Amino acid sequence: MEGPYPGIRTVIHGALSNAPVLHIMLGKTVHLSTMTVTGGNYSNGGGGIVNTGVLYADNVIVEQNSTTARGGGILNVGSLSMTDSIVQYNTADEGSPQDYQGGYGGGIY
Repeated sequence: MEGPYPGIRTVIHGALSNAPVLHIMLGKTVHLSTMTVTGGNYSNGGGGIVNTGVLYADNVIVEQNSTTARGGGILNVGSLSMTDSIVQYNTADEGSPQDYQGGYGGGIY
């Protein structure tokens, strides 16, 4: 997936509360190029990207996403390959005291 203007960065911003910005499903292969994934907040993990498939990221920035579980930027339980990419300023907070999921992998889990 590349933006409409090759070579110009496309920003995908998470506008929905409690949902990842992108979810790559099991059995799917996705190629991201020259994109920024930002503004996601998903309590089940993977505020920016939840990957259960195969994800190739080239020149991708994943930043300013959050979760109260695992993987503030990326929750990866599939196959992930990143080239010339940056994962920064993501958080995985503990949540409330009764939330036993913890808060692991602010960037990638």
